[in-house]
This record gives sequence, structure tokens and C-alpha cells, in this order.
Amino acid sequence: MKQRINSKKSGIIYAKIAAVVYVLWGILHLYSAKQVYDLAQSIDEGMIKGRVL
Repeated sequence: MKQRINSKKSGIIYAKIAAVVYVLWGILHLYSAKQVYDLAQSIDEGMIKGRVL
């Protein structure tokens, strides 16, 4: 019985850690998208800018 309780607690802890990592992964993607957008804005008009955006 005690082992089952510890298993549930560790499962909850792992789920919370996974949720935090998932949010950080999303923030990383938003940051990367902003960086690509800023890069595209610095490029002269043309085919390359169109491909980046």
C-alpha cells in the first residue's frame, strides 16, 4: 500500500515537471519565431524575404 502512494506522488511530480517543460518549450518557440521575424525585417525586399516570412 505504501509503495502505491509513493508511486502516485512520483507520478504527480513527473506530470508537473512535464507541464513546466512543455510551457518552456512553447516559450522557446515563440522566442524563435520572434527572432526569425526580426531577421526577416532586416532583409531587403525580394524573394529571400518572402521565403523567410
